[in-house]
Amino acid sequence: MFVFVPKDALAQQFTAARLDMIRPKLTWASIDVFRKRSVTIYSYDDKPLEIRNLYEIPENTKYYINTEYESLINKTKQHYRYDLNRSGKELTVSSEFYDNNHVFEIQTIPNEYHVFHSQAKISNTTTEGMVYLTSERFMFIPQFLQMPHFMNNQGIKMDYMYLIKTQLIESMTLNGTSIVLSMNPFYHPDLPSTIELTFTSQPLVLSFMSSLRSIRFEDGGESPLHKLSVNGENIRNSHERVDGIYNPIVELSRQGMEEMYMISDVNAHFKVCPTYPSVLVVPIEMNERMMVNIACFRSKGRIPLVTYYNKKTGAALFRSSQPLVATTFAFGVFKKSESIDDQNYITHIRCDGRDDKSVLIVLDCRAMANAVANRLSGGGTESSGSYKNCIIDHLNLPNIHVVFSAYQKMINGIINRSKKEVSQFYTSVGEWIDILQIINESICKTCDLLKNGNRVLVHCSDGWDRTPQISSLSRICLDPYHRTIEGFLGLIEYEWIMLGHKFQSRLRNQTKENSPIFIQFLEIVVMLIKKYPNAFEFTPLLIKDLAVESVCPTTGTFLYNCEKERRKYDVCTTRMSFFQHIIQNKTVYINPNATLKKYNEIETKFEVFEYRIWNEYYLREFDQICISPQK
Repeated sequence: MFVFVPKDALAQQFTAARLDMIRPKLTWASIDVFRKRSVTIYSYDDKPLEIRNLYEIPENTKYYINTEYESLINKTKQHYRYDLNRSGKELTVSSEFYDNNHVFEIQTIPNEYHVFHSQAKISNTTTEGMVYLTSERFMFIPQFLQMPHFMNNQGIKMDYMYLIKTQLIESMTLNGTSIVLSMNPFYHPDLPSTIELTFTSQPLVLSFMSSLRSIRFEDGGESPLHKLSVNGENIRNSHERVDGIYNPIVELSRQGMEEMYMISDVNAHFKVCPTYPSVLVVPIEMNERMMVNIACFRSKGRIPLVTYYNKKTGAALFRSSQPLVATTFAFGVFKKSESIDDQNYITHIRCDGRDDKSVLIVLDCRAMANAVANRLSGGGTESSGSYKNCIIDHLNLPNIHVVFSAYQKMINGIINRSKKEVSQFYTSVGEWIDILQIINESICKTCDLLKNGNRVLVHCSDGWDRTPQISSLSRICLDPYHRTIEGFLGLIEYEWIMLGHKFQSRLRNQTKENSPIFIQFLEIVVMLIKKYPNAFEFTPLLIKDLAVESVCPTTGTFLYNCEKERRKYDVCTTRMSFFQHIIQNKTVYINPNATLKKYNEIETKFEVFEYRIWNEYYLREFDQICISPQK
């Protein structure tokens, strides 16, 4: 049974009967009135007809079936009659109390199919209903929308109802005959954090879990939705990325780095660094032995890589993970660890094309205390004693856990904004805004260093969260190419997707590593667009759509945590590209007033009043149906 409730009727009282429209691909198991392998239906002259599938009903005929509903709460049984009418490939199921003025139906979308349905109730309430699970959506339809007895009760008020994309379910926890569904906290403030359901028996709740797991948590924890059929038109080269906006050869030439850097396939099988791409841009003087040795000395094997180069001034920006400078800790003393190859590599990127007195600025995104604390696990930061002419500066950016905590406070403030005083609201969102300010100040510092011709190395602990924030935002400020649609998408593909930001762990599957780092990056891009609207080829609409796609993917662009995982699950051969979708619909995002030539460089220097809630994302129209007494 599929019931669609119009949005404009959501907050109203419901008194009508239901009308169920069954799509051609759905068997009768989709309807709660058919619970057996075969069922007997009756024509209006009471002649019985036994069928095993709804579409065995003769076309252009009318039948009826009697069924009963047993309340989960008081166990009383009530009997109802449903009329069946098949016309071509469409089947209508209605009650004898059908009212033409009130039609409630859930319509399937293309390629959606039924997976599971069962009677259930919202835990710790008296709200009973039916749970439906399709390949695309999770639904809870309250019983009074389905039963004539309830629908003819004029005093009924909407209590609970959910129609939610299955991709927004982050995890499930079993508790007896109940199950708690945890929802994605980054999609929309109106999405509940949890939904708890109670089923009639243990086998039913286990069946629900198994069904949900098969459509949501297979394929390494990513929903296997929207896969392409593997045919001649869809098969691509197995080494091709799903997007292909970023081309390392073209980028080498565009930035004028061909004489200093080369493309290496040393990581073709992801053995040097599992979270880096198969193709790396490294100095020409580098050989495979050196790269392997350096990778052994950098956290997660993430060696320093160039991301920005200015041919006129020689300024360059590099990114990496922390060096493993402390391997053991005993008797209150750190045992110092060194790598000659790592030191030589740092010297090379500092002096390449310059004299030996040149300086390398190392921007450690962490606070000094946090960098020192990392020595307990073997990490730390570079020292001027081991790395000649290196100046270490700490940016004091908070870690993913602090960011997530600030985000939760902000979302709580948004949810309860109508109940709060102005001062209370700004207290709720203040911590999030403070972090944005710290990031912007760090970008200003990075850009100033690069404008003055310095070589800069940026890293945090593993180099896949705070590091891409600083690197990518600095490039947007300094290079107008990254303020075009193609340039911006290419930057995201390289800095975030190819270099291993953990999209799945940060934005989707519920873990202790959840954190909206990428959303934070996009929010600052929106701030830049609003400050310099004509410096960007695109409008904030593009940023909003990227945020929604990264949290709830419809394509393969933001799936998984790194290229190795995407290769394992055949993303490039079975998924569409969101970036290609943007390119094909470019006119939707174009800023007609863009004059990029006037804005060679921009800055992240914002006045206090320019820090605002990103309304276009956090307060956008909610596209799911979530009704509860709290909403």
